[in-house]
Amino acid sequence: MANTAIYFYGDDSLDLSAAFWAANDISTPASQITGDVVQAANWIKSSELVIVVGGPAMSKVLDQLCADGLAIGTSSGQFTMFCDSYSWYNTAAYGPINADGTNAVNSLNLAW
Repeated sequence: MANTAIYFYGDDSLDLSAAFWAANDISTPASQITGDVVQAANWIKSSELVIVVGGPAMSKVLDQLCADGLAIGTSSGQFTMFCDSYSWYNTAAYGPINADGTNAVNSLNLAW
C-alpha cells in the first residue's frame, strides 16, 4: 500500500477543499487532486486508488463512467464502489472509494 499513489476527487467547493485537506495530511501532490470528473474517471479506469469525496462527486463520477460505457457494481464486474482501501486492494475489480458523507465534515472524515 505504501507504494500506491492515492488520488482524490471532489466536485463542489466544500468537497474539493476536503479532498485537499485529506490529501495534504498524507503529502499527496496537488497533481493527484482534481475537481474534474473526466480526470477522476480516467484515474479510476486506469485502476488508480481514487477517493471520491462527497455526494455530488460520487454521482458525477459514476455518471461519467457509465457515459464511458463502463459498469459499476454489475455482474460484469468492471468496477465496484468501495468503502475503504483494504477492500479495494483485495478485490480484482477496482473502482472508486466512497467518501460520500452525510455532510461536508463527515465526507472529510471519510476521506481521511
